[in-house]
Amino acid sequence: MVGGFLGATGCLILLGAIRVITGQPLQLATLGRFADTTTVFELSAACAMAAVLYLTWHRSRTPIGLPLILIAGTIAAHVAFWLAGISPADAQALGWTFHPPQQIGLEWPWSVQALAHYPWSTLPELSGNLVAVIFVTASSTSC
Repeated sequence: MVGGFLGATGCLILLGAIRVITGQPLQLATLGRFADTTTVFELSAACAMAAVLYLTWHRSRTPIGLPLILIAGTIAAHVAFWLAGISPADAQALGWTFHPPQQIGLEWPWSVQALAHYPWSTLPELSGNLVAVIFVTASSTSC
């Protein structure tokens, strides 16, 4: 049972990775899109990076190893883009790199006016639970 669970988990991780890498799910209806040369190159680059991670990370488990591998992979990708004549903007437009996140503003989850509508009458009923949570947290952190 545990083997089946781990196998299914691995399959879901693999299918999710393929969807993130190619931008399309691996299904019978989309199988034809995986014959595109760009998709083949994307999957090949991902497999090469996975092989490098597997071969190097398992041999040296230094704390700086994984960040160095990821930085080297990023530099290698950008060198490959440069050699292929692809600008960073074109690489991003083609789906080779991530798009920057949208700018968002900070919004407070509460306001001073909302405090007037808070159900203050429930606090005495919850005080026992609050003391229990504090006690359990304090006792679990001291062990």
